[in-house]
Order: sequence, then structure tokens, then C-alpha cells
Amino acid sequence: MIFRTDPFQEPGPATALNYQAGRSLDRCPGFLGVVQANLAGGRRIAAALRRDAIEIHTTPDIQYLFDLEGRFLRAATRTEFRFRGCSHQGSIARRKSGGMIRETLPREELDRVCRSAWETAEALLRAVGEGRTARAHPDTADTVRTLRPVLERVVSWTPDRLARDAARFAAIYQPIPILPPDQYAAFVLQATEGCSFNTCSFCNLYRGFRFRVRSTGEFEAHLKAALAFHGEGLRRRNTIFLGQANAIAAPQARLESFLQTINNHVELPHTEGFTKASWAEGHRLRFLGIGSFLDGFTGLKKTPDDYGRLRRLGLNRVTLGVESGSDALLKWLKKPATTEEMRQTLSVLRRAGIRCDIILLVGAGGSRRAEDHARSSLEFLASASMEAGDRVYLSDMIAYPGTPYPEALKASGSRPLSPEEMREQREALRDGARRLNLKAVPYRLEPFIY
Repeated sequence: MIFRTDPFQEPGPATALNYQAGRSLDRCPGFLGVVQANLAGGRRIAAALRRDAIEIHTTPDIQYLFDLEGRFLRAATRTEFRFRGCSHQGSIARRKSGGMIRETLPREELDRVCRSAWETAEALLRAVGEGRTARAHPDTADTVRTLRPVLERVVSWTPDRLARDAARFAAIYQPIPILPPDQYAAFVLQATEGCSFNTCSFCNLYRGFRFRVRSTGEFEAHLKAALAFHGEGLRRRNTIFLGQANAIAAPQARLESFLQTINNHVELPHTEGFTKASWAEGHRLRFLGIGSFLDGFTGLKKTPDDYGRLRRLGLNRVTLGVESGSDALLKWLKKPATTEEMRQTLSVLRRAGIRCDIILLVGAGGSRRAEDHARSSLEFLASASMEAGDRVYLSDMIAYPGTPYPEALKASGSRPLSPEEMREQREALRDGARRLNLKAVPYRLEPFIY
């Protein structure tokens, strides 16, 4: 280890900051290098470099995370996590009994956290530049030389620059209101805008957006701009998600051209066999595959051969918005697909080698339809062509103001389920999925930031 003593340090050997209880940062094999400085007043700051990001830890027990482009991503304590998205919007997650509570982070609070993160990184960089490194691992000059340019990149992202970056993001991307949970860290590319049917009574995600399929030229320009925007930050993103809503609704030839364009710019694994996550970990232009949303209405417009060609071009997982196994409820929700169409879609996808997760809405239809919804949804799961380990996302029904759903629910003589009724239905769907060796995963739609 490297030890230094100067007026800014506590006297004696430097004590390493802990990553986890009982394990210091320099004893974590996942870090490529660690540098620590001890400042006046007993404050300690350490930077820990990963293959895909850099963490900065400081007393009292705060961790800041930055991507390798230098953008601030997250501040964490033992009980709270504050997140910043590409659009410079924020959210906060708090540990509560039974799980995490996530809320929107007010803009002024987000700006305060961004400034605190920047000031911490700047203090560490200044100490490193002045040779006031108290501890390094590995304890060679190369460790400091490797970490210093990354810290310089972080410090170049001042709070004002982070706020201005939102305009650059908005020039490249249409809104990203939703992603499947397994794709939260995906590299999002938008082949389409809006939703191809946009009739669901409960959904307000694409109201006011006209559905449009981009040209191949537009898509390639969007892809190049997105690659430049994310830069080294892509090392944290190991899948690609094709949006905006159900991008698979694009005509087959156009869709194939989109996927081929992606293949021309990034590296995807061969379609045969299992690819370990480590193959893409920490690489800027390697991705484990391409995912997208799909609906049963447009899903059957493509043949098994169509899906086979998409699979060979990298499409390996889709998320199907089933919502309910009850055809009566789907009709009432103004979903354009039937349960039989969705079963057939799942079967076709499976034959093509494309994994498929599904979404079920907990509480859909309210009290009058609760029994039918739960029973029919479990029957759907039992009869669908799903493989062990496929995900069933359980998303609580939200009666968004301005959508037809709240008034339709009232007019039907029904009411929203109580918290206890929601819990019971959620547990019934979860337990039924698990009995089929499917993964039941909570899926909260808001607040979502990318």
C-alpha cells in the first residue's frame, strides 16, 4: 500500500473505506484499481474503478456512481438511493419494511445531489493531483495514472453541464416512458414512434403520439447519434431495446433493415448456444441481444420464418402485454388481441427461438372482475408456450387521470381493489406463476426514468 502523511491527513496509517461490512474497497476483486485520499477533518474519499463504471465512496457512508463517460448516475446510502436519468430527471428509492418505495425526486433535490457528487469527485481529483494519495491498490503508480483521467472526465461534468445535457438527449430520443425491468439498463434505440393501436383504455403512455415507422436512413442517423451521446457510458449497457412501443409492428423488411443496421455498428453474439453475460460486460459495443415490446394483435402478422430471420439478426427476447387471461376483460379494456391470438404468438416466438416474458395487470377491471381476471390469467399461464425461467411481470393497475379507464370502471358498477385485495390477487398470480417454474417479477410503472 502507499501511505503518505501531510497536514490534510489524519496521522498514522490510512484506514481504507469499506465497500461492505468487514471488507474494504481494496479487497474487492471486482475493482480494477482503488485510490483513497484522507482530507482535513477526518474525511476520507476513495475512487474504485470497475470495468463499466467508477464508484466514489466518502464518509459518512455515501457512495456515488458515475458511468465511464463521466456522467453522474446514482447516490446511495444504507437506506436511500437517488437516481439521475439521461433526461436529467430523478427518482428516489427508500428501503421500507417489505421492499423499496420509489418516488420522483424534485428537480432542486436532484441538482443538489449532482453538485454534492461533483464536489466530492473534484476534491479527490485535487488531492490526487497534489500527490496527497493516502492509499492505492494495487499500490503502484500505474493505479493513480489509470484512475486520474477517469476522475478528470467525471469532474468535467459540472452540475450545469449535466442539466444542459438533457436538451441533447431530447434531440436524439422521443420520450422513453416505460421499459421492461430486465431492460432498465439497455441501450435504447427507437425504430418507431408512438403505439401502433393506442386504444387501451388504461394507458396514457403514448397519447398524442402518432404512430410512425422511421426510415432506415433515419434510424441509422438516430443510432449514430445515440452511440455518440452515450459514449463510454455504453459499457454499463449490455442489451439493446428496440422502441418506442411495439416496434415489432414495423413491416418485416423495414424491421430486418433496422436490425441489420444495428449489426453493422455493434457486435452481437451468435444465435446458437448460450452466451455468458461476461462476454459483453464492460465492452462499449458488445451486447447480449435485442429486446422489444410486442402485442398479440400484431404478433401474428409475422410468420415463423419472419421471426427466425429476426432471431438470426439478434432479436432474442420480447415482452408481451397480455394484461389478463380473460377475453371479456380484454375487450372491456379495449385491448385489440384475444387470449388465443396471444397463445399463438407465444408459440410462434418459441419455435423461432425467441424468449418471451409477459405482463399481467394486478387489479385490472376492479372488484366486479377480480375473480374472473385472476382465474383466467392463471389458466392462460398454464396453457401458454412459456419456458421455465420466463418472466411474468406483475404490474399494479393505475387509473391514470385523463384516460377512459376511471370513468369506465365507475360506470360498470365496479371499484378499484383495496390494498388488501390487491395484495391477495398479486400473491395468487405470483404463486401460480411459480408453480409453473416461471419467474414472477414486480413491475412498477412509475416513476420511471431512463
